Amino acid sequence: MGDVQRESRHKQALEASALLSLSKGSERLLLEGSGSGRAPPEGKPRPRPGDLIEIFRIGYEHWAIYVEDDCVVHLAAPSEEFEAGSITSVFSNRAVVKYSRLEDVLHGCSWKVNNKLDGTYLPLPVDQILQRTKEMVNKIVQYSLIEGNCEHFVNGLRYGVPRSQQVGRLLLGRWLLAELSWGSSSHQ
Repeated sequence: MGDVQRESRHKQALEASALLSLSKGSERLLLEGSGSGRAPPEGKPRPRPGDLIEIFRIGYEHWAIYVEDDCVVHLAAPSEEFEAGSITSVFSNRAVVKYSRLEDVLHGCSWKVNNKLDGTYLPLPVDQILQRTKEMVNKIVQYSLIEGNCEHFVNGLRYGVPRSQQVGRLLLGRWLLAELSWGSSSHQ
């Protein structure tokens, strides 16, 4: 096996380990979407073009960007054998940018509009977000759980800044665990 293949398999193993750690510590106490993809439940705001949609999967969040007419753009595994946005898709280092009905992306999971970085970054103008988003549809992009996942992708489209807070939480959690275990072993 060549060095490139070995490095790729090592990276995939690290990402799989990271995802498993994330799913073990993840809990969903608040369910905020009907999962239907149709009109939002009473009292829930309807997504507007350019809004980020957070989809609560078991153990992680999948992200999409709302475009129009109950349709979103999101990253999916390029292979038809993987379900779009599934946990299995993290083993691929590529993703395809898909234009889909929100209902088809949800797979029964709850969701909410979550533009949580609006207080940190100024969103691009909506027409620019939509133009950038639509230009990406059907393109194959590099995918990495740690450096280029669906949350990085949608934040890059909305703010021009690819950022993933769930990866930040994961890495901080792993760092804290390492520090705690190092600290406790050095005092024995």
